[in-house]
Amino acid sequence: MEKKRSQFNKESLLSLFKTRAFRAGSFSTLAGLLVIALAILVVIGVNQLPASMTHLDTTANGVFTLSQQSKDMVQGLEQDVEIFIVATTENLDPNLREILQRYADQSSHLKVTHVDPILSPNFFDQYSADNLYENSLVISSDKRYQTVNYNDIYVTDYSSGSGVTYFVGEQYVTAGIDFVVTETLPKVYRLIGHGEAYMPGSMQTAVSMENIELVDLNLVNLDAIPTDGEAVLIYSPDTDLTDRELEMFLTYLDRGGKVMLFTDYRPDPLENFLAIPAHYGLTVEEGIVLEGNADYFYRSYNYHLLPEIATHIISSPLRIGGYRVLMPFSQGIRIGEAPREGVNVTSLLSTSDSAYAKAEGFAITTFDKEPGDVEGPFCLAAAVYEITERGDLSHFVWFPTSEMLLDENNSQVSGANQDLALNALNWMCERNSSITIRGKQLELTALTVSASQNVRWSLIFVAVIPGLLLLAGITVILYRKRR
Repeated sequence: MEKKRSQFNKESLLSLFKTRAFRAGSFSTLAGLLVIALAILVVIGVNQLPASMTHLDTTANGVFTLSQQSKDMVQGLEQDVEIFIVATTENLDPNLREILQRYADQSSHLKVTHVDPILSPNFFDQYSADNLYENSLVISSDKRYQTVNYNDIYVTDYSSGSGVTYFVGEQYVTAGIDFVVTETLPKVYRLIGHGEAYMPGSMQTAVSMENIELVDLNLVNLDAIPTDGEAVLIYSPDTDLTDRELEMFLTYLDRGGKVMLFTDYRPDPLENFLAIPAHYGLTVEEGIVLEGNADYFYRSYNYHLLPEIATHIISSPLRIGGYRVLMPFSQGIRIGEAPREGVNVTSLLSTSDSAYAKAEGFAITTFDKEPGDVEGPFCLAAAVYEITERGDLSHFVWFPTSEMLLDENNSQVSGANQDLALNALNWMCERNSSITIRGKQLELTALTVSASQNVRWSLIFVAVIPGLLLLAGITVILYRKRR
């Protein structure tokens, strides 16, 4: 009896494995296991992908999207660079973590290391840096290192009345990488001793972040302009060069020197300073330029010019990016024939054909065009390069208004004025790939519209759209009455 019961149980158990329900269940279980295995493989594979593919940048201003200049610099690294971010895990800034991961994805020569200050309390002792806080960075190579204070990565600008916060992490990181790998950092002399205007602090900071050293240059006790610098910067002088100093500049340029000049309207022109651009066939129109075309000036101020941006290595990034440059109280440049072979002049900015210059300058009594006003178009910034008789390459850039760099004017065009000046400075230092990387706002970018665009959009929002809504409402009412 026991033998029969055992045989029955065995046969019953075997029969269970042959049922349709068991086969269906086995198939479902196997399918589930395959799905789980596939999911694990997908997760492992995704984790190997760069952050740019796995973390989409959905911010309005592309805060986490690296510029092409940053990518080119990191991808071109030939030596190892390590970036340390010092923060506890719970306080690690997500913005920094995200953008640093995108840097690390660009090159095997770049490594990002998270240092917990609780586990490594003496980490900063090996670096000469003060007042570094959580989420500060150390960028290091075999040549040198640079520290980045966390408080510098977020900048709030109150120049427009309300605070606008900028995340400048990319700017600091790229500048830091450039600093620690560059063999020799460029030096630019800044002319003093002629009542030069104070360069805005934001511009000086931006130049420093380009890893360009500004060194004051007084010509009083010199016989020649030093050649150990990359260029000479002249920023809105108030008194003129002496004849001896002018000769020093012309000799310097003829031997491959580089000069960037900012001038402003003056009722008594500084003739010797203006002789420098005249060396290349450039002259200045007397007075200040006003625009007659509403597409080329800002709001209702036809002396706040929004010029056409030309195609040139200095200005093309702004043109391609759709930026506008604001040139307030600018004089007009006239480009004459090349005074000698080898001189090449490019207009970086230009007015419309409707522009005109008023010789009275700031003493004008009307902003309208009058008989006797000089007609445009005018050049509002020029770049020159010359292959000299000795075979040297000289550069010259001229901006006929220094007001463009004032913070209140620069902020109206989302920093494009400063970008243009920095691009010109890098061009003069022959660092064509090191153009300025603009700090990205965490809020919306300023929208710069011309006077004519302002009028058109006002009509659309005040008249056209309300009129269409009113017409639609009347149509609906009439339709219902007919029913």
